[in-house]
Amino acid sequence: MQYIELSRPAAQDAPKLGRICFEAFRAVSEGHGFERPFPDPETAARVLQLILDLPGSFGVAARVDGRLVGSNFLLLTDGVAGVGPITVDPAIQGRGVGRRLMQAVLDYAAQRGVERVRLLQDACNTVSLSLYASLGFDRRAWISSSARCATLRCTAPPSRAAAG
Repeated sequence: MQYIELSRPAAQDAPKLGRICFEAFRAVSEGHGFERPFPDPETAARVLQLILDLPGSFGVAARVDGRLVGSNFLLLTDGVAGVGPITVDPAIQGRGVGRRLMQAVLDYAAQRGVERVRLLQDACNTVSLSLYASLGFDRRAWISSSARCATLRCTAPPSRAAAG
């Protein structure tokens, strides 16, 4: 595996991270036959920029060989921090980038004394679901369900997840 460099995303990274976010969610959505959460890369970029601009948010971007390949976010707006969206370029998935991005936000939460971290996860996306389980996340509730896929709310103490 190539070296994965992590850094805070800058405003000029939003268009590229938006494209990665759009492509990653498109691949999952099309693979499971459900609607895409973002209609185009520009909308995804605007959403990521809004998250970056929020007080109480933390973002991390991943680069391999200087090229942006993914991002993750943490919202610290209440007692339970929220993770996401986490996205990795589909061409580089399965090479440890997602784990590094998750570890970065979990470490950030633990360093700030956050007691619980939550994320929403589509149960049909078993690859990321297994990553979250390996980091200490437990299913807490079914949020919604369709004929194609259920959405789960998962939580973990960041210290337990960070040790995973």
